[in-house]
Amino acid sequence: GHWLKMSATPISPERCAVLRTAQAAVHASNRSGTASDSDSDLRMESGRHLEEAVAHACGSDVNTKTSDQRVLLNGSGTNILEDKRVGTTAEQATLFASLLESSIAVKRGLLCSLPLDGVRFTLHQYKKISDNESEIANGEDSTGPTAGSRGGSDEQLRLGVQRVVHAACISATPCLIEPLYDVEVVCGTEDDVVDVYHTLS
Repeated sequence: GHWLKMSATPISPERCAVLRTAQAAVHASNRSGTASDSDSDLRMESGRHLEEAVAHACGSDVNTKTSDQRVLLNGSGTNILEDKRVGTTAEQATLFASLLESSIAVKRGLLCSLPLDGVRFTLHQYKKISDNESEIANGEDSTGPTAGSRGGSDEQLRLGVQRVVHAACISATPCLIEPLYDVEVVCGTEDDVVDVYHTLS
């Protein structure tokens, strides 16, 4: 079977905006389709900015030496996977990122079944366990959201990821916030003011 420990924390709207801007710059540079030196430099520069934005969203600096692997999830807004397992590789982090991207728990979140956006998922632990093995009995740290699934297949791993994402989101105590809009309406005449008040009321 599979046993995972993961947490979920929100990314601030300001950092999400920086991530979206960096993503847009990367997509624009990739669409150029030419191999000129200037375009290659532009792609490298936009990729570096995206890397910095991801590191900043994780509360760190891109120049800080760390073994953590960070992956921006494709096609799922501004969600990030931060793999904090000791000795993890970029390939392993990318595997879990792809499982997160396809997870129904990410595509249909807890609140109104809306897709998750602006969430940093931190993978703390993962290990394969035998069907009769208990992670708590073996002294694993059981604090924080954990989940498991029986069986060693890829589908069982996908199920385990889905469960731990769900548990992590519940532990993050999500809530719905009423959107507020700051609108300035400029009216030419007093009659326009009356019409605006009628419309808003």
